[in-house]
Amino acid sequence: MLRMRRLSAVVALAAALGCGDATDDWVPVPIGGRPSAATSTPPAPLTTATSAPTATTRPTAPASPPAASSPPATAPGAGDPAVAVDAPRVERGDTAYLRDRVRAVHEALLAALPERERAPLRRVSLVLDDAPGEVNAFAACLHDGRALVALTDGILQVQSQLARARAADEVFGTGRVEAYLAGARSGRRLVEPASFIPAEQERDPRKRARQATLLDEGVAFVVGHELAHHRLAHTGCVGGAPGAVTLADVARELSAEVPGFNQPNELAADVYGVQHVLAAGARGGGWTEGGALLLCRFFQARSQLSLGDELRFAFERTHPPAALRIPVIEEAAAGWRAAGGLSLPVPPPLVLPR
Repeated sequence: MLRMRRLSAVVALAAALGCGDATDDWVPVPIGGRPSAATSTPPAPLTTATSAPTATTRPTAPASPPAASSPPATAPGAGDPAVAVDAPRVERGDTAYLRDRVRAVHEALLAALPERERAPLRRVSLVLDDAPGEVNAFAACLHDGRALVALTDGILQVQSQLARARAADEVFGTGRVEAYLAGARSGRRLVEPASFIPAEQERDPRKRARQATLLDEGVAFVVGHELAHHRLAHTGCVGGAPGAVTLADVARELSAEVPGFNQPNELAADVYGVQHVLAAGARGGGWTEGGALLLCRFFQARSQLSLGDELRFAFERTHPPAALRIPVIEEAAAGWRAAGGLSLPVPPPLVLPR
């Protein structure tokens, strides 16, 4: 109960402080150049206001890796970039597999919510953005009240590589995660070549099955965190205007400037996001907070770039440091388990001035 009270205090503080029209969660982290605006061709299909959206997760590895659980609905195959990927294959469109996983995870997250919370979130469009060089995800409102959750291909590629490396480490006792994080610290590219992991290990069915679970778990935290911004009324637009959101809408209406940073809101979204992942994982799939912690380790590695690095400035300007988020995520997961799987109650939506 002590853990639950401490988490409640975090959420109460978040609710008492300001909210904005858009909450930018994972700031653009360009690799090899400045990120372009979200003006690329919209991925299909996009979640519409009347169709059932999909639900999702952030990372550092748990002290002891969770046992492998059942594979996701779509089994990884030869074209799966999470299994063996290099930059040219990604450019030819192998990210389609990752996008399919986002949609499946999104739906699993929504299914884990009570109907009173699920219904308004079905009006939130899921937008998948192929803007090159961006590692980003955010929840936002358009001026007409339409709500969205957006993820870039870049953040999916990072999660794919983290899942790939972690699965190899768990099955073969290697150090691929640390090697990938070392690349992040040096500003290296997001996608490691196929030779990053020996071919016989890459094809091992144990590694593939574990990797598929880890990928979904990580994606679940990102999506769950972004949905939490809508659930907690940080955006103020859930239940507003119906209608699908396209990439063109996002490019046209969202400011290029990062919205004002609200640390309590971000931490509250971490708390609700990770508990949402655990609740969905309890329904099948066995998701844990491990994917969230692993992704946090990636951003912690990125933050160790030089002080003059523009990426470090942008990320730290809009988010709490990973070193702060990691204990919040761990405490949220521990509180959820100590309470027998009971999540914190979601406060009633706030009526925000627009």
